[in-house]
Amino acid sequence: TATERWASLDDGKVVWQERRAYPFSPLTVVLIDDAVQLTIALFVVASKSTLSALWSDRALVLKMLPLGVIYALGEMLTLRSVQKSSGPVYVVVA
Repeated sequence: TATERWASLDDGKVVWQERRAYPFSPLTVVLIDDAVQLTIALFVVASKSTLSALWSDRALVLKMLPLGVIYALGEMLTLRSVQKSSGPVYVVVA
């Protein structure tokens, strides 16, 4: 983990504070993870049938969209909750 430092003034004195933080934002991790999972899924679907079969039932796609959003939001909240911890804590939580 990286260290984030900032300064503040306390009675005219500069006080340095620091905390451990990931060198990346949780949002970028979630977006890249979801993009990789989507790419793998598209390759699997393309190997078994055409990609047009994936979009043939638009009602099903719209029905599954909220589930994907909830999953991505859960991933982001998990990363956010362990952001002050270490990598092994995230492995245990995930």
